[in-house]
Amino acid sequence: MSSKMNNNQGKNNCEIIKGYHKQAFEYISIALRIDEDDTGVKEEAVQWYKKGIVDLERGIAVEVTAEGDQYERTRRLQDKMVSNLNMAKERLVLLEATLASKRKCLPAPRVPQSGGSHPAHQPKPASKGLAAASGVSSQVRPSRPPSRPSNLKVKFTECVTECS
Repeated sequence: MSSKMNNNQGKNNCEIIKGYHKQAFEYISIALRIDEDDTGVKEEAVQWYKKGIVDLERGIAVEVTAEGDQYERTRRLQDKMVSNLNMAKERLVLLEATLASKRKCLPAPRVPQSGGSHPAHQPKPASKGLAAASGVSSQVRPSRPPSRPSNLKVKFTECVTECS
């Protein structure tokens, strides 16, 4: 009886793995269609890749408990899932890098001229950490020059007293 129970459990695990594979295949197929279509919304492809990757990882994590031919078929399916997982992760990384690059290259949004119905957007001040790291001040220039080191005042005073 326990042998029959283990066989059913092994069969169930194989079905679970097949289910994950099938769902991941559908998700990644959608992602690939969007990714390869020049007019597709690439951010949607990112989400489909991520869903497919999750299901592939879940299917790979299931322990194969079947025996004999069923075990071999299921292990080959998991090996195929590992290969598909690597491909999907590579495509996702490439797509995300491309999207990030495009975001950096996009022109700043146009500010409507006065009289527009929407208020003009004010740029956010740079964070202190970012400004300090880049060496750029996030503050508006003061109307007077920045203070000079105190030793210049001493030298100027010495020069004035010597010349008078």
